[in-house]
Amino acid sequence: MHVFQRLCPPLIETPRLRLRTFTQNDIVTLHAAVKESSCELQPFLPWCHPDYNLTDAEDWIRFTQETWTQRRQFAFAVECKHSGRFVGGCGLDSP
Repeated sequence: MHVFQRLCPPLIETPRLRLRTFTQNDIVTLHAAVKESSCELQPFLPWCHPDYNLTDAEDWIRFTQETWTQRRQFAFAVECKHSGRFVGGCGLDSP
């Protein structure tokens, strides 16, 4: 298992965006965003399927928290800094 040598900061801000760790409060928002974009995401992300549900979103968030602790992956929720609107996700994976 490859791991990052350092822990990534849980919050990164730019003038327009906020990247932060996912929390349980993001389950409903993440689910809605995936459902809204599933046609565009499905060809590239095998976990994205027409039956994506709240349990899938909850499982993903739990996974991101576990891999963050293990320093194998750092997944971020991306939101507009001024409105707080969820605009997506991104992450860093250990090689």
